[in-house]
Amino acid sequence: MLYIHAKAVVADAGMSDEQMFVGSENFSAASLRRNRELGLRTASKPLISAVSAVLNSDFAGATAFKS
Repeated sequence: MLYIHAKAVVADAGMSDEQMFVGSENFSAASLRRNRELGLRTASKPLISAVSAVLNSDFAGATAFKS
């Protein structure tokens, strides 16, 4: 079973002021205040482009979740 703990958020993709956050944090009080988590915020266009391409590829190959 594949398990990935990393998270990524790309804000304003394709805009001149786009930014990306990538890290291991869950967006919860425990992760942000008590756990030792790591995150990076960047405006590096090449890095954002590379991560966006991976996310788009993952999304394109995904199957819809049915509860």
